[in-house]
Amino acid sequence: MPFTSPFQSTAAGPSTVTASSDDDDTSSETTISEIGSVFDEDPTKDYRTCSVTMNKILRTDLPEAIKNIIFGKLNDATHRSTDYALNYYLVLHLLLLKFRDGTFALENQTPVFRDAPGFAIARLLPAGYVKSEHCNVTHSALPIPTAFFASTNLAQDFDLLFQKSHLALMQSYFFGVQGALESSLTAHPVQKALFQSLIPCNVTPQKYNAHGLSSAECQNVANKIQTNIGNMWKGNKIFKHLLNKLLYALLSIHLAPDREAQRQEAKTKRDKGKSKDKGKGKERATPLPPSAGGPSTTQSASIKPFTRNAFRNIRRGETKKINSYQAKKEQDPSNPKWDSKIQHCQSRIDRCYHLYKNSVSCMHDAIL
Repeated sequence: MPFTSPFQSTAAGPSTVTASSDDDDTSSETTISEIGSVFDEDPTKDYRTCSVTMNKILRTDLPEAIKNIIFGKLNDATHRSTDYALNYYLVLHLLLLKFRDGTFALENQTPVFRDAPGFAIARLLPAGYVKSEHCNVTHSALPIPTAFFASTNLAQDFDLLFQKSHLALMQSYFFGVQGALESSLTAHPVQKALFQSLIPCNVTPQKYNAHGLSSAECQNVANKIQTNIGNMWKGNKIFKHLLNKLLYALLSIHLAPDREAQRQEAKTKRDKGKSKDKGKGKERATPLPPSAGGPSTTQSASIKPFTRNAFRNIRRGETKKINSYQAKKEQDPSNPKWDSKIQHCQSRIDRCYHLYKNSVSCMHDAIL
């Protein structure tokens, strides 16, 4: 796709790179245009933005023609890389969603993935449990049959799902130019069955291999995605926490509905009270010492006492600055900024000392 908005760089620092396209090229799937239509009324446009420090990449003495060539290369790389990442996430998302509507089964000792509705959980959930017009919860996911784990090889292969090795095989299967090796698929029958379950969704082997990226670029994108997924799902703590909350809510609603209704009512009142009092903590007006040539001012401070150690740390730091500024003043006596800096440090010491004394006085009055 030709881009109508080239990179724009400034010497001040990082720049925003925005790429847009005006044609109807749908060969790289409709995912990009669909996402772009959320942010723009014209579904034929998509926008990609990344921040880079352009003044570290290009020399200022380069001719404009060379700069445009470099901008175009970076623009094209950004376009193809984001396409690749979005398609990668799309396939991964579809694989995860397959477990919502199906489960594994064995046919002639060969694992297959079959669509099957789970438990009708909608009749147990209270009205408005899922507050979204785009999500309609009807049934829960089915558990994996226990007979499936009778084979040690299948159980071990199942444990590899959505791990690094599984994502690498997925990358070769859907994005590789030559596809995944048959020997690799034979060694991982569970993963192969899950991949083949996407064929009815028109996600076939090597469907996204026309990405135009080098192997190094593909691996760079894949490594970042794999690292993010590994960090998010390092263990099953998130899943267990969500499942426990769901079970607790269902048990409370169906076994003790009256008590749960009272608890929800009390929680609603408490939350309203918190939102009403938010940002209205207790404050006191603490007078500050008069500045040079100006009247006395006041400052709103927290009731948390200003400790002696805090004052000592501030005084030590400001005194160190004063000594440094005085040494620089001796080397450059004609510059008036050193006197201003020294006066600022001394004013901060005086102000903090006043806050410390006022805090000690308030604590003494509170004790008496």
